[in-house]
Amino acid sequence: MARWFGPYRLVRALEPTRVGPRESNPVRSPQALRWSAVHERETSGHLVYTLELAKHRLNARRFTSALEAISVLRHAHVLPIETYALDEQWGGVVVSPYLGDPGGVVTLDELVEAKGGRMDPFEVQRSATHMLEALAAAHSCGLADGNLWLDRVHVDPRGSLHIELLGLWREMWRGGDVAEVVARDDVRSVAAMAFRMLTGVEHGTGPGAPLDRRWEHWLRRGLDPIDGFTTAEEALRELPSGQAVAKSMGASGALRTAAGRVRAALLSL
Repeated sequence: MARWFGPYRLVRALEPTRVGPRESNPVRSPQALRWSAVHERETSGHLVYTLELAKHRLNARRFTSALEAISVLRHAHVLPIETYALDEQWGGVVVSPYLGDPGGVVTLDELVEAKGGRMDPFEVQRSATHMLEALAAAHSCGLADGNLWLDRVHVDPRGSLHIELLGLWREMWRGGDVAEVVARDDVRSVAAMAFRMLTGVEHGTGPGAPLDRRWEHWLRRGLDPIDGFTTAEEALRELPSGQAVAKSMGASGALRTAAGRVRAALLSL
């Protein structure tokens, strides 16, 4: 029997996505269920998230308040919120465009693994640019995330990146944190992701592959919790460029090719 949310027919259950802090045991991280869906009248593709914890009355208020805040953000590298609602069956529901293909949604985490655990510096430069541009737009609106990692960044069929549910968990549970502090954490998260993509290991767990001098300088600054980059714009200005920028179109093609291989593997399952 088909499952529905309003005019959206839920076609296929996808892997759940993490919405809260990363835990050493991924099962303990707060998650939202994900579905690929089709709009009944418009026959357009969508991604439907369901958050069961929003069934609780207090959490429901937090959910709607958070969505009011983050749904206004529109940027090329942020997965937009098309609509949201509370539902007796599903809890909190969020609808976004579906940027995958029949093979499914590909995350940056999956793409890195598909490429053997590391990515070309040109690809990393382009990825970091997309994420920092998205964060700069979010921070300018007073939004921050605080829980970013590769698993929450989608790669579309053209090789462009899109951060999903940016700011949702923080807007629900932020308490008394300071936006500027969380924004700096976001920038440091991009540096940590770049380190992982370039070296094949997470920062602090081992030396990994050797780094180009320009990247080593940028990462040392980006990962510093005291003297790190103050804003996403500052990190963008200092991001290694030159040859990397000149070959950005080549990086785009490489991202597309690798993402295509991931989708082909998904289709064969």
